[in-house]
Amino acid sequence: METVKHADHYNRNLECPACGKKSRFKIWDRIQIDKNPGLRDKVRDLSLFRFQCPKCGHETYLDYDFLYIQSDLRLVIYYAPGGGDVTNMHQSLQKPEYEFMKAFRYRLIRQRAQLLEKLAIFDAGYDDRVIEIMKVMIQSFLAAQASPIHASLIEFTHSESGDAFHFADQSQQKSGMLPFNDSMHQTYQALERDLGEALPPDDMLEITPQWAVSFVKDHQDLFA
Repeated sequence: METVKHADHYNRNLECPACGKKSRFKIWDRIQIDKNPGLRDKVRDLSLFRFQCPKCGHETYLDYDFLYIQSDLRLVIYYAPGGGDVTNMHQSLQKPEYEFMKAFRYRLIRQRAQLLEKLAIFDAGYDDRVIEIMKVMIQSFLAAQASPIHASLIEFTHSESGDAFHFADQSQQKSGMLPFNDSMHQTYQALERDLGEALPPDDMLEITPQWAVSFVKDHQDLFA
């Protein structure tokens, strides 16, 4: 069956890994929330990427490259798992009709968990550069406790019940949560104010935990 290519998506024949039956699945090259607002929640709950075999009911999640644009958050995400090249995605935004997006923040994301966390940060109205720096500070705080916790994972979450940092020490099989309370919010505001121009521009593509560790190391005078 011939593949029909649309401006932002196309249908692909997929073979069920469980029973082998082939069926069609919609693949999105470009997810523009202004044009398709119904996709917003489907990205966040991953239902947009869930393939269910019509014959046996087996479910699997697809991971593929796409461009995500959400104007109310001034956000462009190049999602490229597995180290894919984002040159074509970037070039597609160099047309005159996208001139209004020059003031947007651009992020390159390689992993699904990172995609969901970034969306949570921006949905909550925070700056991911500051949040990543706060995660470095939390890691140091936990390691300095009387019973040290060496958090190998710290993740920001956003929900109706409140924002929080969840952490896990895989070596000790410990986990916990720090609520984003008033004190945490004051810390965020102080960092946002004091770091000022030291922060990289919003068009810097990769804002990762590794970037934050390097930033804190290179700007220790700002954290004295």
